[in-house]
Amino acid sequence: MTILGGNNLDLKLDDDRDGQRAGLEAETLAPPTWARQLVTGARRPIYADCSSGLESSVTSGPRGTLVSVRLRDAASAPADVLEARTVETYQLIRAAVASSENRWPVRVWNFIPHIHQPLDAERDRYMVFNTGRFKAYCDWFGGRENFPGRVPTASGVGHRGTDLAIHCLAVDRPGTSIENPRQVPAFGYSRRYGPQPPCFARGTLLPTGADRSHALLIGGTASIRGEQSMYVESLEQQTDETLANLASLIRAAAEQAGTTLAEDDESALATMRSMRVYHPRESDRDWIASTVSRRFPNAAVAAEIEFHRADLCRAELLIEIEGVARF
Repeated sequence: MTILGGNNLDLKLDDDRDGQRAGLEAETLAPPTWARQLVTGARRPIYADCSSGLESSVTSGPRGTLVSVRLRDAASAPADVLEARTVETYQLIRAAVASSENRWPVRVWNFIPHIHQPLDAERDRYMVFNTGRFKAYCDWFGGRENFPGRVPTASGVGHRGTDLAIHCLAVDRPGTSIENPRQVPAFGYSRRYGPQPPCFARGTLLPTGADRSHALLIGGTASIRGEQSMYVESLEQQTDETLANLASLIRAAAEQAGTTLAEDDESALATMRSMRVYHPRESDRDWIASTVSRRFPNAAVAAEIEFHRADLCRAELLIEIEGVARF
């Protein structure tokens, strides 16, 4: 932002604050570092200001394509408008992926403003977003019956800005969807969590090289068993449940990949890399950072843990973890 007015200190301070806020929002709405590094050195991003008001960028290279779309001022849209614009946003992502050399969507990040704000008689903003995504995915993947094994892994968290930001990572080969045996697939949730379910796989397994190594892209994982939120009053118990879910998902993926892991959770969690931890209460950050770092003592893993304040998909949830595991 240009500073207006020579030596006016108040204006300069306002400008600095605006810049800091813009930088903080950009970081808050960005995919994790590992995803951005995947396309580092790729062709320059192609930016487009669409007539529909959606702003998009596509960065594509041999290792992957990252499509980012931003709907400005989504927080002011009524339910019917937000639902329709969410459909348009995913249609734009679909078209961008289809025209790239990496045509298989494997990981999506959704950043939803004021995620729990009620928008109509039965839906908050997250439920409205889910309805739009559901409709877009029905068209993309040929109907709800095709969601198993087809929909990409995803995270969906809230923020306190105004824009809807969605990022989609696509690669040059299909992955294998992995579900957690301890949980109902998200696209199979009951109407208790909205008229249409959140549509994503818990994880996506990708081969990464000739040595038969694999990477598991893990979506947002929280203290949910079956479809029920667990330990709603206890951050400590929610953290333990979240880590148990991560370990269960990793073991299921390792079995699919033909790799044997020990039955203890620690052996499974030791495969984690490049983690991001979301938490809604800033006051919990120090405890979460200490606890998560203790449960992942490997220095290489600890160096790749990002912590972000965010509102989670359910108001009672206090921690969510995503990341990449490697076998």
